[in-house]
This record gives sequence, C-alpha cells and structure tokens, in this order.
Amino acid sequence: MRPVRPPPRQALFSHSKQRLVFLFFLWYTYHKMTEPQGPQAARLRQHKFELLHRFPIPPDLLPGSLSFSHLRCGKPTCHCAKAKDPGHEVWSLTFMVAGHKHVQHIPKPWVEQVRKRVEAGRAFQDAVREVLAANAQLLVLARRQQKSPKKRRS
Repeated sequence: MRPVRPPPRQALFSHSKQRLVFLFFLWYTYHKMTEPQGPQAARLRQHKFELLHRFPIPPDLLPGSLSFSHLRCGKPTCHCAKAKDPGHEVWSLTFMVAGHKHVQHIPKPWVEQVRKRVEAGRAFQDAVREVLAANAQLLVLARRQQKSPKKRRS
C-alpha cells in the first residue's frame, strides 16, 4: 500500500508575480491621472490624509460583532432545563474569514477587552471606507476636470 501524500502546499507568496503586475498597473494608472484641482479636491485630500494619520493599523483589532445570548446545555438536572429559566449566559464573537462565518464563544472575563477590540476594528473599517470614498470622489473630480478643461478668460 502506497502512503498517501498530502497535497502540495502553496508558497506564502505564490501569487507575487501577479501581485507585482497589478501593483505596477495601479501605480501607472495613478501617475497617469492628473490630480484634481480646486477647493473641493483639497478638502477631500485633507480629510483623507487626516484619517490615514489618525488610524495606523493596530495589530489587535477584531472584526465582526460581539453578542450576548442564552443557551441550554441539555443536561436534565441543570437549572437551564426548567421551563422559565432562560439558560446559561453566553457571549460570542461572530466574524467572517474567507467567506465563511465563524462563531467563537468568549469567556466572561474577556468580554470587555474583546468589546473594545471589536469597536476599534469597526472604527478602523469605517475610516477605511471614508478614505476609499474620498479616493473615488477625487477620481470622479479628476475625470470631470480632464473632460472639460477650464476656459481661460482673456
């Protein structure tokens, strides 16, 4: 009988060549575009850089949401088996990884720390969304300015 070999592991940076091509494309596209001008563009850029400086990527952020619920353990002699008893108090962290939902039960002593990390993660995600929105608005503004150059008054 032949030993079963596990499937070959992909290298950590197996897609690095495609990633480099993509990053070069982004760099080329960015530098090919002209920066939008005017007070609206200046405000958007200023807001974007304020957000970027306010939120460096902390290493301990958590995604998802922290929730509280009650569960029954299933033991017939436990207090949660009674009809009017709501059950055992349980805290859980729900989050997505690679498109799959994960639920992790959180011990009571950890709840406050996990809550702070989840709130910080949500604030960071909101800031990233704002930066992306500012980038999109700057792109639209640059495109408008490129299509219709301002006419000079003589």
